[in-house]
Amino acid sequence: MGKVTPGRSGNPIAGLARKTLGPIRAFTRRQTRDLVVALVLAVAFALICDRGFKYWEQWNEARTLQHVWSAAATVVTYDPDGRAANTGCGIFIQPGGVLITSDQSVGTPRVEARLASGAFYRLKDVVREDPAAGVTVLQFEGTDLPYAPLGDSDRIEVGQKVLALTAQPGTDCGISPGVINQAQTTVGASPINFIQFTGSGTGTGSGGLFNTRGEVVGIIAGSLLPAGLPRGASTGFAVPINRIKAAIQGQAAAGAGMSEGSPEYFYSLGVLAESRRQYDKAIGYLQKAISLDTKFAEAYLELGNVYYAQGAYDKELQAYRQAFAYAPHSLQVSYSLATAYEDLQMYDQAIAQHLKTLEIKPDFKDSLYQLCILYIGRGEPAKAREFAAKLAAVDPGLAKEMELILGRTK
Repeated sequence: MGKVTPGRSGNPIAGLARKTLGPIRAFTRRQTRDLVVALVLAVAFALICDRGFKYWEQWNEARTLQHVWSAAATVVTYDPDGRAANTGCGIFIQPGGVLITSDQSVGTPRVEARLASGAFYRLKDVVREDPAAGVTVLQFEGTDLPYAPLGDSDRIEVGQKVLALTAQPGTDCGISPGVINQAQTTVGASPINFIQFTGSGTGTGSGGLFNTRGEVVGIIAGSLLPAGLPRGASTGFAVPINRIKAAIQGQAAAGAGMSEGSPEYFYSLGVLAESRRQYDKAIGYLQKAISLDTKFAEAYLELGNVYYAQGAYDKELQAYRQAFAYAPHSLQVSYSLATAYEDLQMYDQAIAQHLKTLEIKPDFKDSLYQLCILYIGRGEPAKAREFAAKLAAVDPGLAKEMELILGRTK
């Protein structure tokens, strides 16, 4: 008998299986090959996109850095003998030569602004010196200068990347990267809510804070900070640019975009007068704004700030109470009212208001810290420790300071 080969005509089932499975196997091999190719292409595309994104990010950061650097100027003030008496950092904010700087007292007519390119411009006029806001606005000779536009400090967030332009003693301006760690925080008895940021070599002198688009979002606080404030070289504080826009842009700009005679118009004039320390005039403007809009919470708040600057604490408290009545969910208003109670030694009311402030923002470290102090003053160390524990989760440095205070409390 001859040999029968499987799969041949002698085995019809095997032949059928071969005819049926053959195309399926071929199709599967093709699909597997196409799938592998697709996966390889997808991985390659992802790598290309990742590299492209990183390249774009680096390019964008470099472009922003170049933009900020081109608008930055070293401001040199000369004494009557022609010797450099003071050096700081400034920022051109208009192409026509308008520059802002912090803690820059101009006592002599000779002041120069030097760009990194080597170009320098001489002072034409002092537009405004505003110690209350920590800013000086100067007009230099020159046209078509590189400049940085003003941003919106209300839109900054914790963790956001920033660039800090600062002047270190004996050196020109420098730029260092930083990160926002407090969008608004009070320092000492100052009524200003500062931006707190970290970065290498931030310094405490003149300069500015920029977002990643190269817009000015703050002015380095400098001498506005208490002399005894404990802070490291990597921590900086800046006055939010929105707080001082009226002082920067001037009276004409204060009324821009709003009808003359409106509540907002008089409010802007009041802020401007306050920045010049013209407190009586500021009170008049703010009261006019309130007479036109009796629920204008920001005007009441600003009025309270003026009364605080004058030491009129009873009137400060009354203004903050009105502001809180119309803006009970405002963190700044609530905290300001709590500190006003403290100014008048109304500690029970201060505690109650700080607790309301924590309802708005449970991790607001300034109220947590003040509650610790107030409870210690009332002889309730257990309550103070309760809030010190909450403070430790927000600011370990302040919490350690509070531990030392509590350790000395019997």
